[in-house]
Amino acid sequence: MYNCMSIVCALEDFCPPESGCAVALGFFDGVHKGHQRILSRVVQLAAQAADGVPLQPVAYTFINHPAQTVHPQSRIELLSTPEERWQRISDFGLQAVAEPFDAVLANWEPQEFWQRKIVENLRAKAVVCGANYSFGRGASGTPPMLLAWGQAAGIQVEIVSMAEYGGEPISSSRLRQAVRLGRMREVTDMLGCPFAVTGVVERGNCLGRRWGFPTANIPWPAAKMLPPLGAYACIAELPDGRKLPAVGYLGSRPTLREANSGVRLEVNIGSWQSGRPYWRQDCYEDDSGGEYNLYGKLLVVRFMEFLAPQECFAGLEQLRERIHLYRQLAKSELATLGDVCKSAIS
Repeated sequence: MYNCMSIVCALEDFCPPESGCAVALGFFDGVHKGHQRILSRVVQLAAQAADGVPLQPVAYTFINHPAQTVHPQSRIELLSTPEERWQRISDFGLQAVAEPFDAVLANWEPQEFWQRKIVENLRAKAVVCGANYSFGRGASGTPPMLLAWGQAAGIQVEIVSMAEYGGEPISSSRLRQAVRLGRMREVTDMLGCPFAVTGVVERGNCLGRRWGFPTANIPWPAAKMLPPLGAYACIAELPDGRKLPAVGYLGSRPTLREANSGVRLEVNIGSWQSGRPYWRQDCYEDDSGGEYNLYGKLLVVRFMEFLAPQECFAGLEQLRERIHLYRQLAKSELATLGDVCKSAIS
């Protein structure tokens, strides 16, 4: 069980204020543009409390996806790890309040869920959810039920319409399909930001450094879905906050035939020159000649565009040549992203 932290609090430890809470309901995988509508509305309602005393804006969610409990035989691919989800919720100004979704909770009737969780545990004065929100045994609880119970209890309930992209509703399942296909520009449009991963940089075999393009290596989180294996044009955010152009290679290193290496992301970091991506001979050197020491530190990598699928090359020299090509492709792709790229590095 998670303890109270700056970005998430366990429901059992959460102490709502006397004034009550404005509550966002949902799992919020990816925190896409539809989720953002819900979170933003909760923040507005919290600040506009009728009696002049602000409510606490919170997002009530679960540590694990409900489908993992209801359908344990199926594998759920998630857009974000719990920590990424909670951080994004916090960025929108809400306290994430989370608990495990277990078999006991899955069997609660909808009205019991409303009364015990929303009314009593969260002391809700306002509640916001999406039009497709469901809850309770067999997902039988619906937004119209929330509206009726809210009216009876004097709790303001609002149902937010789904955001759209390309004339179709944005949903986490639609986003997962776009990630699966490597359509990273579509993913960025629906998320409102690039698909990203955060990881601690591990020491590798320094092969790239010997070739003149050192890489920062991070393992892929087990709880996060994989986009297609291969090369990507990326933007890397360093621990000091700088956001730099990068080439990311996501894969299992088939050319090197490393046994049990697992999937990891290798990131070759460059710099900007007149607003365009630029790769020096030693890509860890900035203009003053200092070197970034990233081992053991957190690196955030944003996926801007898919460049090429994973391949097994005939030898190391062919691999080296292909990496040079990926750098040129990344330079071209990042230069054409325009405002999307500028937004990611601002």
